[in-house]
Amino acid sequence: MKKYTNYNKIFNTVEYYFMYVIVIILVIFILFTIYLNYFTKFTKVITINNSDYYKSGKNGLNLVNDLDGNVYIIENSIYQLFFTGPELYSSLKNGKKYQIHAYGFRIPILGMYPNIISANEIIS
Repeated sequence: MKKYTNYNKIFNTVEYYFMYVIVIILVIFILFTIYLNYFTKFTKVITINNSDYYKSGKNGLNLVNDLDGNVYIIENSIYQLFFTGPELYSSLKNGKKYQIHAYGFRIPILGMYPNIISANEIIS
């Protein structure tokens, strides 16, 4: 039978707590993702002020802002089964009114924007 030293006990304890913290972080991430994608949906009428492609490094963002100064992003979402982000982005025209269906909210420190998943032009 192998005899453990105090070092082995400490290492096993630290390893146990590390795994415990990783599991907690993973659960929090999953719960936040579910909340963000299914409980923050909204419908709103906006007038497009500017639609711009913002490139930072290798990645780019399809950003749209309205006359109220709100910024939205248009990107594909596996959770919403939405895979036509580029087509939707290219169909939006400046100065036109749209009824949008979106989810999410703005968290500046994380670079998060509400994500538009559909937009129907309102003809006046």
